[in-house]
Amino acid sequence: MQKANYRIDFVSGELAGRSFAVPDEGILIGKSRSAAIRTGGPEIEIEHARLYFRVDGALVLKSLAETVFVRDKQLEPRAECVLEPGMDVRLGNDLSFVVKMDEEFAGGDAAVPDDETQDEATLDRDAEAEESDSPDGNHTRYASAVELDDLRSFSQLKIRKRKVF
Repeated sequence: MQKANYRIDFVSGELAGRSFAVPDEGILIGKSRSAAIRTGGPEIEIEHARLYFRVDGALVLKSLAETVFVRDKQLEPRAECVLEPGMDVRLGNDLSFVVKMDEEFAGGDAAVPDDETQDEATLDRDAEAEESDSPDGNHTRYASAVELDDLRSFSQLKIRKRKVF
């Protein structure tokens, strides 16, 4: 049976405004390096939830943590729930997404943004995070290309100084 094309649209939390297609192999959400959707926050686990397709083509959410809610009903760890378009899912206290059908993504990559406005939204969130300088670590800030070059130069300078002395 052919799988339907699904996407998840984040509506709250640090990923608000971003959309991800659900590829045939599924998606892992959490802090793990192997996660297709990596997110922070103190209540997000290393492997928090997994989306995958059953043989019959149904989209399934598997809870891997205690703070996974589908339509405000808490799922037990290791519990599974079949997701349908329009269902809302909350991970932790702040991160929420809605399941949608998507004809645009034909089983594409998991991290494909839904439109060009996503880049602007990311820049706006980054600017807000810089302004707030949140010490609680709820925001993930990525270094710009210029900052990365500065860090590399500084690191190389430190290495050269160690070799000289």
